[in-house]
Amino acid sequence: MKPILFFLFILLSFNSYGQKLEMTNKVGTFYEEGEQAFWRHMKRYIKYPVKAQEKGIVGISEVNFRINCDNKLESFEILKELGYGIEDELKRLLIDTEGNWLSCENRNENDVYNLSIAFSLKDEYKPREGDCDMVVNAMCDCKFIEDSVLEKKLDKALSQEKYAKAQEFLTQLINRYPNDEKYQEISNKINSKTKVD
Repeated sequence: MKPILFFLFILLSFNSYGQKLEMTNKVGTFYEEGEQAFWRHMKRYIKYPVKAQEKGIVGISEVNFRINCDNKLESFEILKELGYGIEDELKRLLIDTEGNWLSCENRNENDVYNLSIAFSLKDEYKPREGDCDMVVNAMCDCKFIEDSVLEKKLDKALSQEKYAKAQEFLTQLINRYPNDEKYQEISNKINSKTKVD
């Protein structure tokens, strides 16, 4: 049985870096000090990379990881990448948890854990309920492109048959809303058109 992080509660607070956090998940019983200790660690030490803030990068980063019997991070797989140092930050935080997981006598060494964190700027981007485990919100003077603006740019690029440009805008929307079927359908259409051309 794979431990998967489940939706449990929403909690708003600020971490020591002035970033507002929403935690919406239950990590399970595999963290030695319990799920609350895991989320306290995440809340207290997570940093929204400055490069990502400056580029206006928002969306959901999702990773899978395993902890071996020596209580070390053994594998780290990026499933949904935002880039600009965000996944490096998630890996750094998970490495910081080494030594704090239950022994292999109390869990399966082969279990794969899933973590999805949304990164937002100035409360402008709100992931849909159930799309992620936690939200990191940088309260900075950063640029943010509204969803409606991205959708207009996407429509314009599609009408002009500029598929590479359309894919750029679409990728930003998919990063924000990975479970939105409408965006996935548009992506499939773009991919089919570019394969034919």
